[in-house]
Amino acid sequence: MEESIYNLLPSTTAGDRKSAKGPRYVSKFAKTARKEAKDVKQNKPLATEKPNPHQFLKKQAGIEREQSKASQMQKKTATQRAKEHSATGRSKSRVPKASEKPVMGITSKKNYIKENAVKAATAQSATLAKTKRKEESEMEFTKRSSFGKTPEYLKQRKEEDSQRQAEYEEYVRTIQMQGQPYQVPESERQELLRGLKTNWDRLYHDYQGLSVVADTIPKKQQKTRMEAQLAQLEEDIKKIERHRTIYVQ
Repeated sequence: MEESIYNLLPSTTAGDRKSAKGPRYVSKFAKTARKEAKDVKQNKPLATEKPNPHQFLKKQAGIEREQSKASQMQKKTATQRAKEHSATGRSKSRVPKASEKPVMGITSKKNYIKENAVKAATAQSATLAKTKRKEESEMEFTKRSSFGKTPEYLKQRKEEDSQRQAEYEEYVRTIQMQGQPYQVPESERQELLRGLKTNWDRLYHDYQGLSVVADTIPKKQQKTRMEAQLAQLEEDIKKIERHRTIYVQ
């Protein structure tokens, strides 16, 4: 016998597996469902109970049905009351019979005149107090304690506006200090003037080295560009020499 993992497992038969699972569930409506599905496929009418021609809707049938429902509800309510009475052990007093006479001669020592007078006085005092409170609430504005005084919320709002205005003025002042014009010192002006003249000399030296005859388009463009640069440098030199005080924004 060869070694195999299947030899280590217990051998079971098909019958053992079937008994372990139990019988398969089969619906009791399976046959009926199969028959109805087959009839639908074959366009056959379903096997339903035919209506009775004598059981049609007759006159007053709806009223009788409602009356029967009402009587059933009354029976149900009476049964429910009986259950509640049996559960609580209490019931309402019975209705007196027609032959029974009420008890006569019952008197009370209560003084209704005095009680009514007390109620009237109490109601009058309450009405007066209510009227007084209403008059106080409707008092003229000039007679109130807060008349002519600035409300607290307006004071607070005014303080907030003042603080906001002060912060804005401080911000504007800071911006103005940062953006105020800068006066160029004399040494820096002389250095700038020397630099412009040096650039003009170098550019004029290159200009002198151009061809005398500008017979091509690139030569014409180069000559025109250098002449414009020389003119701009000469204009800048004249401005700096003419103005001793220079401010830079």
